[in-house]
Amino acid sequence: MLKIIMGIDSPDAGQIQYAKDCQVGYLEQETNLEQKDTTILAEVMAAAKEIRRMGERANELQAQITELSEQGKEVDALLNEYGQVQDRFEHLGGYELESNARKILSGLGFKVTDFERPCSEFSGGWQMRIALAKLFLRHPDLLLLDEPTNTWTSRASSGCAAYCQLRRAVLIVSHDRAFMDACVDHVAALENRRVTTYTGNYSSYLKQREDNLEQMRAKRAAQERDIAHMQVFVDKFRYKPTKAAQAQERIRKIEQIKKELVILPEGHKHIDFKFPDPPRSGDMVVGLEGVSKSYGNKHIYSDIDLKLYRGEHVALVGPNGAGKSTLMKILAGLEPPTTGTRDLGTNVGVAYYAQHALEGMTESNTVLQEIDTVTPSGPYRSSAACWAPSYLATTIPSKSRYASSPAAKRRVWPWPRCLWPPRRSCAWTSPPTTWISTRWTCSKTPCKTSPAPSC
Repeated sequence: MLKIIMGIDSPDAGQIQYAKDCQVGYLEQETNLEQKDTTILAEVMAAAKEIRRMGERANELQAQITELSEQGKEVDALLNEYGQVQDRFEHLGGYELESNARKILSGLGFKVTDFERPCSEFSGGWQMRIALAKLFLRHPDLLLLDEPTNTWTSRASSGCAAYCQLRRAVLIVSHDRAFMDACVDHVAALENRRVTTYTGNYSSYLKQREDNLEQMRAKRAAQERDIAHMQVFVDKFRYKPTKAAQAQERIRKIEQIKKELVILPEGHKHIDFKFPDPPRSGDMVVGLEGVSKSYGNKHIYSDIDLKLYRGEHVALVGPNGAGKSTLMKILAGLEPPTTGTRDLGTNVGVAYYAQHALEGMTESNTVLQEIDTVTPSGPYRSSAACWAPSYLATTIPSKSRYASSPAAKRRVWPWPRCLWPPRRSCAWTSPPTTWISTRWTCSKTPCKTSPAPSC
């Protein structure tokens, strides 16, 4: 829907209409910054191209007006255009661009000392905030946000919510209920291939939707009772000459009711499956001793001692940029520590579910082809091949390719690779950032099977 509004995708029917001179800003789920080697302040400032062009146009008009006035020529048309451009330039904060950029970055959780650091030094969550700051600085008339809070802390979400209150129009796709309650005053629900709009925040929408569902269920039940009652009459008297006309009339009524039959929204689908037990490992699954990590002159942490034992489920928490994903990669053996050692227990295999879905995957592969990269043969291949299509049936066709899948659905692609063959250790980075409740319910099952997952 957001891509159709942006003009990236085309609708099969209908058209998109915009207000005159409407500027649209779009934050995608997976954002790549243009120049990662520039400072974050310069990257944000570079986004205000339209505002800068407006300022340049105002200067050009001012020079033309001065020149023509000296020649005694008519300048009314130029003065009118200059007034419009100047008003728009001031309204968009053209004279306070750098000051506004600094305020926006601070509101999203950046420190003043961060403004001159290269974008490449920041984690994925912080880079998403940089991308959002670029949009805020442009002052779009319509702001489209696709899962903006996936990797944010509560402070960043609060800053975004406060800024959204200043926008003319904001359309948000999110699974963060608290964020939606703080930001929205209407909810557009896409159900049964239609959009229904509710007034109020997300909590209000849930109550209104449940009330509507009760009414719809009651109306549906009444329609089915009417159909059943009339059908009894039709079955009894259809071929009786004295009642045939009445039977035909009831048949017409039944057909009319069926055309008007209330269609109830689809409920969440639940999937049951069983994971094969992995081979038994030793009590200690993975351990870190004296681990430190640095990137050049940037020191992340030092003297980390950590042991995970069979049966433990550990949540790794901390603010954006603290090094959580880096520590996950060290545990998974994908990133070497600067100092210290990492030890795997006896008979332990490691699976890593990355924060950025494409890590370790081939973009052109189908789901089953990705499974083949980790289970090409052996006792687990048939289980994985059967399980993956059933689990992904409501999300991704098993023969579709990663590159053609929506961003939210790409997040479930790595699951088969992580869960087959069964391992004694799994590391998941921000797994439920774009999941609906059904998928999150399913994702609890592996925790009971894999004795030492770290989330």
